[in-house]
Amino acid sequence: MEMKPKKDAFIIFLSGLSLCFLLAVISFFYPEIKSEFQQKKIPSPLLSYGETGKILKKLDYIQPIENKKSIDDFSPNTLEFIQRATREQQKWLPLERYKQYRNNGVFGYIEMRSDEQNIAFAILGKKNDTWVKLAGFKITPDHTVYPFFLDIEEREIDIQFIFDNQKQPVKISGMAFLQHGSHPLVYTDPISFKGLVKNHKNSHVKISSSGMQVAQADSSQFFRGRLSFTPKWMVGISKFHKKQGNTQIELIAKHHHPIRMQSSLANEELSAISVEKIPVIAIDVDEKDLYSDEYGILKNYAGHGRRWERLSYVRMYRNGKSVFSNFSGIRLQGGDPGREKGLINFRLFFREDYGKSSIEAEKLFGGNAGNIKRLAIKQSEWPKWPLNTPIAYDISRQIGALAPPTELVLLYLNGKELGLYYIVPHLGEKQIQSMLPEDAYQYFRIRGKQHTADKHFFNASLWKKFMGIDTINETYAEQHFDLENLSRQLFSFLANGTGDFCQGVALKAESAKSTLFWYSWDMDHSYIDVAKEVLKNKTNRERWQQSPSIEDFFFNNKGQEPHYCGRIQLFQRLVNEDPQFRQKVKHLFTSIMNHQLTDDFISELLDTYQSKLRAISYPDGDEYMAIVRDFFDKRVMFLLRQMENDFPRQTIKTCEVTSDRYPIKVDGFIKRGPFQGLYFPGSTLKIEPEDGFDIKYLLLNGKKIAANSLSMGIDSNTNCKVQVFH
Repeated sequence: MEMKPKKDAFIIFLSGLSLCFLLAVISFFYPEIKSEFQQKKIPSPLLSYGETGKILKKLDYIQPIENKKSIDDFSPNTLEFIQRATREQQKWLPLERYKQYRNNGVFGYIEMRSDEQNIAFAILGKKNDTWVKLAGFKITPDHTVYPFFLDIEEREIDIQFIFDNQKQPVKISGMAFLQHGSHPLVYTDPISFKGLVKNHKNSHVKISSSGMQVAQADSSQFFRGRLSFTPKWMVGISKFHKKQGNTQIELIAKHHHPIRMQSSLANEELSAISVEKIPVIAIDVDEKDLYSDEYGILKNYAGHGRRWERLSYVRMYRNGKSVFSNFSGIRLQGGDPGREKGLINFRLFFREDYGKSSIEAEKLFGGNAGNIKRLAIKQSEWPKWPLNTPIAYDISRQIGALAPPTELVLLYLNGKELGLYYIVPHLGEKQIQSMLPEDAYQYFRIRGKQHTADKHFFNASLWKKFMGIDTINETYAEQHFDLENLSRQLFSFLANGTGDFCQGVALKAESAKSTLFWYSWDMDHSYIDVAKEVLKNKTNRERWQQSPSIEDFFFNNKGQEPHYCGRIQLFQRLVNEDPQFRQKVKHLFTSIMNHQLTDDFISELLDTYQSKLRAISYPDGDEYMAIVRDFFDKRVMFLLRQMENDFPRQTIKTCEVTSDRYPIKVDGFIKRGPFQGLYFPGSTLKIEPEDGFDIKYLLLNGKKIAANSLSMGIDSNTNCKVQVFH
């Protein structure tokens, strides 16, 4: 009891000493603070946020001014929204050198508007199961930007927004919450707004594409949400391949938010470029995530896997219009040899954590390719050969093989033009499922390291179905393999001269009667004779004679090692052991050349690509297109002559069909002008009228035939000239 007076005196002494110290510190920094801030203008009311706010208010060195812009004056672009919030934060927290005065907390930023005067607005947070007021101010018609500070440190915050608007609604176009050391929380679209209020239903809160609206009411109203901040060093949880037991691992890829670029491009610039040239994609990535020695993906270009995934903001424009804008994960795409040589490609990952789990394929490619979950952005692997893969994919799809769609783009990274790239869906397991949604498929990647379970599946689905059988025929094989798909895919490799062809994806539906089929990818070894023109091997062949050839795919000479590619082994055995299948293959090949891979199609396709190269002034673009045109002019005839001479040693017949009016149908294909095609003996020429028209008669080699259609067997001794009259 006797010690209490001494203890109280000691406490008073310490308090006085602390006050003296604080006054001394303020007086010491007073000139610097005055010179630092007396000219500052803050375009918003300065509300209380910890000790720093108290000091600034007490010193009275900041003269607030209001931001008069309306919501419509601001860009809805999410990246620009974060940049606006960050600029406000920097104005609010200018005392970085005096951070000892500032408490940790959350900086908030809202863009909203109402036509009602002086609406009371408050933000409450839950502390120790009690709602306490964290911020409050008035909403007025002439204000749009409302920054504030929440003096709360937790990463999980239950929050309540209270409005007292009784005459007019409040329109909220966006909100952001920034916490030191955490990813920002941004709400600018319906998905994010719904995520904020998902556990609180209110009829007076409506969410639309333009933001969130709080309707007027007779009394104060509110909605609740939860702010869940994620530390910057966390990317999230990744699930390994489904056959590996859904192993979960924590990843430590480091992101820095908001994205800090050296420079970027305004939407107006991207729009103008896409009108003048070709579609553009702009990717903005934190400079540290690109070039940091520790975790920069360009600096550490050998890094693979999700731990080397970084945050990016992606915008695409076509013909002056926005295609999409979204946050996404970004990694480098492709193998190590290319990266070591400076071949930098990218892969974008759309996930719910970033905003959207996919981009509608119609926006990117026009056709039905499912929703795009992973998008590769690639450039040519070969100097002066910029379009090999896109052209080869187009040719393959025209032939009837499965190949992904592409589009040429100009790529910008943090405002710097990287040049010509093309976009293409990345054919991972999830992407394939999106593109082929009608069934669940077993998926086997024919390239790189494989999971043991995948190898067992593929061996059981392919090798064991034909390797141990003495004689194989079409009837047996078509129970296990899609032979139409196989044949058309191999013909696409032949037509394009694709040397590195034994890769892609093998798929098989889980239903009992399903058959194995193939999807092509990575056809950059087309049109260029890599052995001769890159590796500098001495060969006497011309470019259009490059492998693969008819001999490579069709013949299995006894005594030679089996072909290294399983598909070719299967195809060779069918061609050589089943005469009926051999006849089908022969006629399928000529049908493709007659009706799908026509001179008109190739010419129009190459004209389109040439115009795009000219639009961006691509160096030596015309020279490249001339090489590809020459390749196709000679490649088709080269293959036909190989087949004519060696398989099955028959002379190809030329058939000519003309009509007094068009269109007509030849072999089921619509013709809008005179037709000339090549046919092996034993095949059939079919002529039919187009819907709505009747054929009166035909002249077959000058002989009149009164019929509405013609089905003519081709033999080696008969001419084949048909005239159609309606």
